[in-house]
Amino acid sequence: MSSLTLHGPTLSPYVRKVKLILLAKGIEHSQEQTPPSQDPEFLKISPLGKIPVLLDEQGRPINDSSIIANYLEERYPENSLLPEDVYDRAQARWFEEYADSAVNPVLVFGLFGQKIIQPCFFNNPTDEAVVENALAQAPKFLEYLEKQIAGKTYFVGNKYSLADISLACTFCCLSHADFHIDAEKYPSLAAWFKGIMDRPEYQEIMAGEKAFLAQVMNKAG
Repeated sequence: MSSLTLHGPTLSPYVRKVKLILLAKGIEHSQEQTPPSQDPEFLKISPLGKIPVLLDEQGRPINDSSIIANYLEERYPENSLLPEDVYDRAQARWFEEYADSAVNPVLVFGLFGQKIIQPCFFNNPTDEAVVENALAQAPKFLEYLEKQIAGKTYFVGNKYSLADISLACTFCCLSHADFHIDAEKYPSLAAWFKGIMDRPEYQEIMAGEKAFLAQVMNKAG
């Protein structure tokens, strides 16, 4: 029986999220670095042309990172990434939503998207106005997250969960764009991210991404 197949480049915070869930649960899988596309063949598995897409063993697609995360949790309940407490489960899903729908559209697309993706992959100039807007809005996100993680090792239930994965994927992208958490202003958040980045699976993924980006930038330069 073939394994699951993840479609999408790991540079995407949403693809990276699914990749880290698969690794945390020890689920056998392969990955195709498929970019988002409106190509008719890709639209057969992704009606909106978006990533990530997860194909099951029968080639059936599951779309959207949050839906994929829920699918994997239900199908592979071992090594759960959701807390047992019902309220805590809701909180873990809230932080996933906060990363996906609030922080990423502003910071990841505004900084990583403009400073890395647009010039290196599409040969477009960085829109400095978008970058400045992202930087101006960054404190409200960082201040909120600092308050939420203060005094804790992980965001929910003091256990590594979907919340940590989702938020870490955001800051992984930002680190590629040379945006780092100010440890003086946000000490708890900075300490949390350092702890996450010390995990072997993050080190491996980020090393691969950095090597890939270095190659792309050298060609672009």
